[in-house]
Amino acid sequence: TLFNGSSYDAQVISYDRRQDLAIIRIEPDEPLQVLPIGTSSDLMVAENVYAVGNAFGYEDTVTSGIISALHRDVEVDEVQSYENLIQTDASINPGNSGGPLLNLDGEVIGINVAIRSGAQRIGFAIPIDDARRTIARLLSSEKLSGLSHGVVAEDVKTADECKLVVRSVAPESPAVAAGLQPGDVITKVRDITVLDGVDFERALLSEARGKSVDVVVLRDGRPLTRQLQLDAAAPTAANVAAVEPREKPEGQRVAARPASVQKKSEPAVVDAPTPAVDAGLDRAWAVLGIRLRPLNDTERLEVTGRSFPGARGPVRYNGGMKNTSVRPDSVGASLLREGDVLLGLDGYETVSSGNLGFILGEGRVTALSGMKCQYYRKGGSPLEGLLHLNR
Repeated sequence: TLFNGSSYDAQVISYDRRQDLAIIRIEPDEPLQVLPIGTSSDLMVAENVYAVGNAFGYEDTVTSGIISALHRDVEVDEVQSYENLIQTDASINPGNSGGPLLNLDGEVIGINVAIRSGAQRIGFAIPIDDARRTIARLLSSEKLSGLSHGVVAEDVKTADECKLVVRSVAPESPAVAAGLQPGDVITKVRDITVLDGVDFERALLSEARGKSVDVVVLRDGRPLTRQLQLDAAAPTAANVAAVEPREKPEGQRVAARPASVQKKSEPAVVDAPTPAVDAGLDRAWAVLGIRLRPLNDTERLEVTGRSFPGARGPVRYNGGMKNTSVRPDSVGASLLREGDVLLGLDGYETVSSGNLGFILGEGRVTALSGMKCQYYRKGGSPLEGLLHLNR
């Protein structure tokens, strides 16, 4: 239901239970006004903010306050937690969940998600920059249409500029064919201005396989136009337009409850289809000498259902692959045992065969002398070591 009283049926396009965010679609009778999007990169404690929502069912309630703290880690219950939240004393109540947190310019700087149970005026919001990275992943052409572009890019946002910088391009991908290079700043796709990964993925949503689109980039300060042609997606290990920032400030963990009357579901991430299901498992055996299989529900919950201590605060994992066999004298034998859960390789998660196929692809492996390996051994905490690849 919109502000003018009109009501529409919404279609769920994509969602992320762990972040408690979803993309929905409606077909309005006329264009809708869009709230301006700000950045959470330059927020300051004591800055004035406004929370908007339907508190206890009272529609379009606006409350004011300040930013009380930044980089809070919040645990809602045994299966739902958030990291790097904005804490505010603007009144947030049940019914506010999903509403915007605005700055003095009326820009969205956060999404309200939780309140501190039993406390007064302690609420939390997802920083908009973090939310936009998740949204880019949920809107990725690979997830929604099975088409790949091969661009691995990073949102760079400050008080003065917002831009999308290409960090790498997947081997033999459309991005390589288009001549895109690391360091390029993507400024426009078709006629859509690109400021971050959401803009980039949104601009490619309606494009068909094999159709070329104009991509404008800045390279060494000079604008260049390249032709990008989407192709069928190969198995990948990360969503390309929304890589996580390299450094994350340490936060403080507190217990809270959602600012919504709806019950939380177990954390999960909806994966895109991954063709050639066995190829990744075969590569794991050929390159690392380990046999892997997907986790069953009990094993998955053991990994995803809690937080583990990390160098910068609690860490949560999306899952992994169970190690069922290790070939003697293999690369994997230096670290892994039968029964371990492989959590990640070379900075990428390993929750599917498709992930493994990308990470251990021949073009990537031949350029590496080793790769970091994260794994979980039952009864302990996740471990990390270096796998030295055989030549």
